[in-house]
Amino acid sequence: LPSNSFQVKTYTMGAGASVPEEIACILPAPENGGAISSSTGAIFVVDIISGRGFSKLTSTCDRDVIDPFVYVKVNELPSEKTDAKENETKPFFNQRFIFLIPQDQIEGGSVRFTLMDKDTMTTDDNMAVVKMDLPPSNIPTMERLNLVPNQTLGMNSEAEPKLDIGCILIPVSDMLKAPVLIEELNGQISALKSDDEADEAMKADLLAQIEDMVIDDADDEAQKADMMEKLNTLSAEMEAAKQAEAEVVAAHEAAVQAMKDDMASKEAELNTAQEEALSSLASAENSEEAQKKHIETITALLNQTKDQLKESRDQNVNAQNRIRELECQVGQQQASSEKENANKNKNKLKMDLMGKKKKKKK
Repeated sequence: LPSNSFQVKTYTMGAGASVPEEIACILPAPENGGAISSSTGAIFVVDIISGRGFSKLTSTCDRDVIDPFVYVKVNELPSEKTDAKENETKPFFNQRFIFLIPQDQIEGGSVRFTLMDKDTMTTDDNMAVVKMDLPPSNIPTMERLNLVPNQTLGMNSEAEPKLDIGCILIPVSDMLKAPVLIEELNGQISALKSDDEADEAMKADLLAQIEDMVIDDADDEAQKADMMEKLNTLSAEMEAAKQAEAEVVAAHEAAVQAMKDDMASKEAELNTAQEEALSSLASAENSEEAQKKHIETITALLNQTKDQLKESRDQNVNAQNRIRELECQVGQQQASSEKENANKNKNKLKMDLMGKKKKKKK
């Protein structure tokens, strides 16, 4: 099983029986021994390559650096760990672990990576953790995992620590493919290492350029003194210009303030005049409203008087009509009485004439 310069730390499995020949000829001998208990299941190869961003984790702690190492735990199998890197915030672990996973633990299985800080006097600190599912079978996988800071220990929650890993899951039934698959995984890891080495080379080049600049500056003390003198002269001129500018600004601000005060005074006069006009208008409106109410009252009284006068006229007409009716009745009664008297007188005269005639006959 080619390691590509990786230190094959161990492979983990249940203690037990003999090693099947088809697997024993492929797996390297681990440093701490071990045995394979079954020819079923799969081997899980995981490479802990490097870490970055660990310095931000300690920004809230009482220390500047850590001694990081990584615990690797697959399902419920015994965990393994990398070597600790002293005072490293961007450690390069470069260690490979091989786990034999039983068949019934492959589906739904997971890997947990725990970043620890090694302490000599106290218990090791749990700095951050990340969990990932087992990858698909026979597919070399490269991952840059985002570790989650352990806030219960005061780790900076805004830190973004990362862990670079490579891994592959190979079923025991496909062990003949293992060399090719592992070689492909090694190629991907080598490419990642090359990128990291290029970054480091660029950093070293920049540091060298900075150092050269410092040396050149030391050789040009005379030029630096001349430049300092010119700089001092220029600073004095700039200071004088700033003073003159400050005076101009002060005069401008005074003029602006005077204009603001004048405008404020005029605005106050205008507001007073406006308030007086509004007050007069309100008084006029109130007077007009009172006149309207007075006119409405007089009009209502006039209409009431007209109604009463009309009613009196109607009553007068009715009284006159009644008087006429009574006069007519009286006239009729008088005429009837006179007629009756006349008839009585007439009858009396007739009686008198008849009496005279009788006397004459006698």
